[in-house]
Amino acid sequence: MTHYATIGVTQGRLGTCAKQLTDYEAQTYLESFPELSQKFGRDNKAAWDQARKHYEETGYLNVHFNAPMKAESKQTTWECKHNTQCKCHGTLWYGTAKRLDDKKDITTFEDFRHFKTVAKDVGDSNWTACSTAVIGTDPHPGKPKTCFCEDKPLYAPNLCADEGEECACSGFVTYGSRLSAAKKVLDFKGHVAAGNFAVSEVKEGSKSITCQADAFGGVDPNPKEKDDEKACFCDNLKRMFSTESIKSMQELWHSK
Repeated sequence: MTHYATIGVTQGRLGTCAKQLTDYEAQTYLESFPELSQKFGRDNKAAWDQARKHYEETGYLNVHFNAPMKAESKQTTWECKHNTQCKCHGTLWYGTAKRLDDKKDITTFEDFRHFKTVAKDVGDSNWTACSTAVIGTDPHPGKPKTCFCEDKPLYAPNLCADEGEECACSGFVTYGSRLSAAKKVLDFKGHVAAGNFAVSEVKEGSKSITCQADAFGGVDPNPKEKDDEKACFCDNLKRMFSTESIKSMQELWHSK
């Protein structure tokens, strides 16, 4: 089975009824489950292909893995009508506007991808037409068409490990509180806003760091909270910090 990569690659469902994850969905899948990013990596095609395989063989049958993927497509896709201009930043999907079984209008990306589609990476272009001429091929000749735009997700460091686990990462890693005061699992924004946190850079040549104080210079971000559960977040693309800012933070920690 061929997976999505560039224009002309067909999409839909497998014989198992599992949808094929797009690259963006595969990245979300890896970011949602640290145990998978530890095995497969992230931010590259080899990791996405492994994520797709895992979802197709195991994940879609397991509510633990399947639930985040149902929410993801609602947040990152929207319809662009045929022969109109779309302001799409990411991937433009082209396919049938009506279901091929009951002829009803397609209204969701999930239903849209039940049937053959083609895709074009339009990057950060301002406007792109939803048309056969632009896409370059017609997946359903003679049938009404529509497009869905899959916007690129906003980049954010992902939860990569709980305390004591290995965080698979090649960039900067934060170490701090895992839960809010209401005992809910924090996202990255909440993690760094919750209070003190330590940051370290994964050593060159290494692909992981242990999520524990020893790996962060022995720092305990919340020493007064004895029951504070810790977690680590991976800034894989090194966008949130710099080597200089980390050095300053480490010096500040050790001056306390």
